[in-house]
Amino acid sequence: MKYQRASQKHIEREKLPLKTLVAFSGSLPDPDVAAIGNAAVPEVTEAPMNPELRGRDLAGVFGQEDQNILIAANKYQTGFDQPLLTAMYVDKQLVGIAAVQTLSRLNRRADGKVNTYVLDFVNDPQ
Repeated sequence: MKYQRASQKHIEREKLPLKTLVAFSGSLPDPDVAAIGNAAVPEVTEAPMNPELRGRDLAGVFGQEDQNILIAANKYQTGFDQPLLTAMYVDKQLVGIAAVQTLSRLNRRADGKVNTYVLDFVNDPQ
């Protein structure tokens, strides 16, 4: 949620022709809402974070021309076959088969796709 909101603010501030989608399972506490007293922090699900989906499949919508950025947390490590993916920014530890499955999301052919990029903030290059 934090990455999506920060990305969207930057996109709007710079007037960039980009859109973001966010993917995660379940619900998360909203980091922009503080708890008051003993009240729980409200939780947010994927649907309200992606209002333009209007009930459509997120993976399918990402393939449309006007979508550019998919921010995913613990989702689509396996079974997500989207040839348009070209870059991945990693901010969590990846080990074993999870590393292979996650990074292989970029390993799909598509017309015009020449290079892929991984910017990893956490893992050892070895």
